Amino acid sequence: MVRALLIGNYVPAPAEEDDMSSPDHAIQFSDFAMLNRVLVRAGYRGTLAEVDISATSDAAAFLLEKFGHGVTSEDDLVALLD
Repeated sequence: MVRALLIGNYVPAPAEEDDMSSPDHAIQFSDFAMLNRVLVRAGYRGTLAEVDISATSDAAAFLLEKFGHGVTSEDDLVALLD
């Protein structure tokens, strides 16, 4: 999942399958850059990371799920990981 986050080939599922009011939207490169910053700020990536790769993978999957459900603020996503 982290690899998918970093290389930009992940498209989240819609928030609800029955929700036809919001169109599917592919995550843009800028979205992945922001999600990467969130992981760094929360201590899951970078030189100051204090967790193993499985925790980083779980955090990335969690972020992608929340982002797909409409949580798009960098600060809000960091707060969810803290």
